[in-house]
Amino acid sequence: MDKKTYSMIEDYMLSCMKDSAHDKEHIYRVLYNALEIARAVTEAGSGQPEQSQEQRNQSREQSQEQRNQSREQSQEQRNQSREQSQEQRNQSREQSQEQRNQNREQSQEQR
Repeated sequence: MDKKTYSMIEDYMLSCMKDSAHDKEHIYRVLYNALEIARAVTEAGSGQPEQSQEQRNQSREQSQEQRNQSREQSQEQRNQSREQSQEQRNQSREQSQEQRNQNREQSQEQR
């Protein structure tokens, strides 16, 4: 699998996240497994010796590291989104309170 094909598949799978059926980590797990399968099929069909256990372990570690980075980024994005939402709610509450205070003042002035 070349980078262009990988990018095309990645973009498509990320576009499917709009329905919230899959999280980003699931998509990358599928992609990394597809890469492992493609690598094994290529090696088997090319007549080249299989990767050593050490190479497979390194590949798995790299994949795990990429998944961890993806999780961290996703968590950071969720945290930022929560903070923004909380900030908006707080601003809305403040505005509502200010409006109520103004209404009370106007009501008292009219009495």
